[in-house]
Amino acid sequence: MLDLGPPQQRTVLALLLVRAGRAAPISEFVEALWGDAPPQSARNLLHRCVGTLRRLFEPDLPARAPGRWLTPDGGGYRLTVDSTNLDLARFRELTRQARRTLPADQGSAASLFGEALDLWRGDCGTGVEWLGTSPPPFGTIDRERTAVAIEAAEAALSGANRRSSCRWSRRRPRTGSTRPSRHNRPAAAAARPTGPSDGPATTPFGHRRP
Repeated sequence: MLDLGPPQQRTVLALLLVRAGRAAPISEFVEALWGDAPPQSARNLLHRCVGTLRRLFEPDLPARAPGRWLTPDGGGYRLTVDSTNLDLARFRELTRQARRTLPADQGSAASLFGEALDLWRGDCGTGVEWLGTSPPPFGTIDRERTAVAIEAAEAALSGANRRSSCRWSRRRPRTGSTRPSRHNRPAAAAARPTGPSDGPATTPFGHRRP
């Protein structure tokens, strides 16, 4: 397991992860880290966080080299991830597969939905310190999970598998659990290397299984 460093660095990684391979603009990082009172050195501090994360993912990266995984993109930054190293991407891939089997095969759909929900380790973003004035993006992903849990229950019921239905319906978040907070908002990430060339294994749901 990688040591992700101080709270600001973990927040930067969390935003990169919830973007799931899409670029996040610098303004979004600055707002998340300092709200409506960023210091004059905000951009430099952000670049420093990104540089440290880049070296965590690629320890042998030469100074000032662009890196393979965490790269500049359109005035922001992007972390190159997919369903092989990001649980959020895998969750969405399994959900798409499940929906494609409906309505022809409710049992297979319920199994795929269940496999997707098994990736979760609590609320998205647990442990992230969010100082932004706008709501953090983690609640949107929690609501995505809730919708999939409902679909899983409906598929299981339609497939005459009440036990599966109960199992996945219990995975719905508690009422109110996705409301944003400005302090100690759920942390999005735990990361560990999968090998010198495999890139970061990252998850917005908590620690990936060993």
